[in-house]
This record gives sequence, C-alpha cells and structure tokens, in this order.
Amino acid sequence: MRMPGVKQHKRHKRAQGCAAGLPFREAQHESLITQDLDDDDEPDASSSDIARPEQAGLPDRIGFLGAGKMGEALIRGFLASGVSVPSNISASVRNAERQRALSMLGIQIFGSATDGGAAEIAANSDIIILGVKPHQMDAVLSSLAPHVTTNHLIISIAAGIRISSIENALPDATHVVRVMPNTPCLIREAASAYVLGNHATPLDASRTFALMRSVGVAVTVEERMMDAVTGLSGSGPAYVFLMVEALADGAVASGLPRDKALFLAAQTVAGASRMVLEGGGNGGIAHPALLKDHVTSPAGTTIAGLAELEACGVRSAFMRAVKAASRRSEELT
Repeated sequence: MRMPGVKQHKRHKRAQGCAAGLPFREAQHESLITQDLDDDDEPDASSSDIARPEQAGLPDRIGFLGAGKMGEALIRGFLASGVSVPSNISASVRNAERQRALSMLGIQIFGSATDGGAAEIAANSDIIILGVKPHQMDAVLSSLAPHVTTNHLIISIAAGIRISSIENALPDATHVVRVMPNTPCLIREAASAYVLGNHATPLDASRTFALMRSVGVAVTVEERMMDAVTGLSGSGPAYVFLMVEALADGAVASGLPRDKALFLAAQTVAGASRMVLEGGGNGGIAHPALLKDHVTSPAGTTIAGLAELEACGVRSAFMRAVKAASRRSEELT
C-alpha cells in the first residue's frame, strides 16, 4: 500500500542536517546574533538519532482516543498538510456534540473509549493518539490495554502523564511516545516536543517526528523537561494572544481603529518571531535581546516603551506565567 507523502510548507522548510527540526549551523558560520541551542551537557546526536520525514514509513491509519480542541487541531493539521486523508483517520469521543463536529471532517467516529471505542480504534489504527484529559487516562488505558499489540505506536498528548504510567498500564514492550504539541498545529505552525518511551524504536521516532513536523516544528527533549515545555509552548499561545490583544488595545487608546490595530499587532508579533527563528535574516536562531537592541535608538520611541514595560514587570510576569503553568503540569502527574 502506498504511503501518503509528507508535504512541506515553504515557511517550514529546513536544510538537510537539521537536528529535530531546528536550523543549527556549523560553528564557523555562526553570527553574533545566533544562539546555539545545543545542550553542552548532552552528547551530540548521531545521524541515526535524527528522525527525518523522508525516512518514515508512515502508517496509513491514525486513531484518536479523545479529540478535544488539541486533538481536532492535530486532525485538521494532518489533513491540511497532506500527511493523511479523512478515510485514514478515526476518533473515539464520548460527547455527542464533539462527534457531530468531527464527523464534518469526514473521519470515522466511534463512541466513548470505555464503551468499546478503544477496541474499535485499536482495530482500525496503526498509530493511536491518546488525547483524553489526564483524569480520564487510567480508565481509557484500562479499556485499551487488551487490544494493544507491538504493531501499534501509542502517542500521548496528555499534559502531565508520564511515559512510565502509560507503559505500566499497557502490555509489555508497547511502543510509547509522549508528545506536547500546541494549538498552532491547526495552521501548521506548531512548536512540539517529544520523548521516546523505553520500547520505542528509531522508526517510531521517525513516525512521530514526521507527524509533528507536518504541522510545524518538533524537537526531542528528556522527559524531565516536559513540564517546562508544557508551560512554555503548550500554554504559550494563550500568553501571546493576550499580548496581541494588549498591544492592539494600546494602539486603539492612541487613536488607531480597532481592525487596523489588531492586524498590525498580530503581524508585528509574527514578524518579530520570524526574525528570531531566522537569525534576523542571517539564518540560525537569533538572540532576542540583540534584535531588541537593533530596534532601540537612543532617546527614541522604543526605549520609552521598553522602560514602561520594565516598570510594569512584564518580563517577570511572562517568566512567572511559564513557571506557574510548568508547576501545574507537575501537579497533574
């Protein structure tokens, strides 16, 4: 059976040799505004450790156990990217309203996981994505366990649920990967992180990377870092939405019409973020502090605004928000 290809969005294209989707460059090509994100305390990944979409024999069938807002965003992202088609995606959801909404996407719908949905998903899927809320996970895993084989890849997107908890609830040698995506996967701009379980194979890594790379970027992390990932990229879109709204409000207060203020605020955030990701036009990852200095003229308008932000503790507020969300992720364990 021919596997569907993984289409690349132009803005997501990365040069060959990228590690887990991040555009690192050789040391001799580093610029002053490029920050190397490699962890000096960890060994460099060998070529066999780097998962690339072209190496992934993606299974045709993807099943979701639970498909709330994040699950639906992933489904829509997979369909938009061409990584799958509606006839190869199924979902088990218990809420009738959610069932109707998802059925509009053309995918197959099964009932609650604990009322036979888990068995149906296992029978009709090669990859099973666990998208239920943390407090529902034990019951769902109990229903799924009798139907899981070593041919399945189990991907959990549930916040705070450790790999060991999932592996202990499923048969021995089950292939498990933990992923933290975020809602921009809906427009193929996700920032995802993933961790391989004890029995996950290089092919599992490639499959996971290909799926998440089709809807954005993806990096591998150690599981101890996943709570921080949850607090940053998992919850981060909400912080940015708040920031865009506040920027627009400020412009409206200064006399700009609401529609133009919101448009310019959103594009300003998008453009500034792209400059960080593209090294200010020089490639690589740019340190935002240096980019900030390039915009800030002596006694100019920008430094006046920055002084107000510092006086209001905006930097500290964002740091506290990420730490608070990270702590909450830990509490869900």
